Amino acid sequence: QQVRNLKRKEKIDAIVKTLDVCRKFMRNLSESSELKSRVESGENTNTEFKQTFALDVKSRKKEKYIVDSCIKTIAAFLNTEGGTLLVGVNDDGEILGIEEEVDLLYKNNDKFLLHFKDKVRSAIGENFFTLIKYEILNIEGNEILRVICDKSDNPVFVDKTNFYVRVNPSTEKIEGKDLLN
Repeated sequence: QQVRNLKRKEKIDAIVKTLDVCRKFMRNLSESSELKSRVESGENTNTEFKQTFALDVKSRKKEKYIVDSCIKTIAAFLNTEGGTLLVGVNDDGEILGIEEEVDLLYKNNDKFLLHFKDKVRSAIGENFFTLIKYEILNIEGNEILRVICDKSDNPVFVDKTNFYVRVNPSTEKIEGKDLLN
């Protein structure tokens, strides 16, 4: 009886593992399909593409201005209606991936994500970081960073002084009278 119960348990465990693999596959397939659709739709008020997070593809060096551009976009999404930043996709919607950047500058995805988190958190503040969800996903054989930003109820400033919003498919800095309004 104990042997039969053990065999049943092993069979049930194997079925549960198979179902978990199937669920994960279906979730990844659905996410991949959603991402492809978002990329095909192009950039708009709620979607922005960046080829890299920090890598200048010509000089093959880490550049602050590229990081700053990504952070401005994230802040703009938080200040407007929310949105999704896809890193590893160029402006034409070509999915290039982040593998080269990761290999060259960070050595692995964990270090890349840690760098991303540290840069964004220090630029926009701890309070707003909870409105950002980010992960590396595979789409068409390339890894991309997907950053989903919820709308903030409070103004988000980059480095405590600069305010950005999304206007159609671009990020705009708001200053002076416009900022007061």
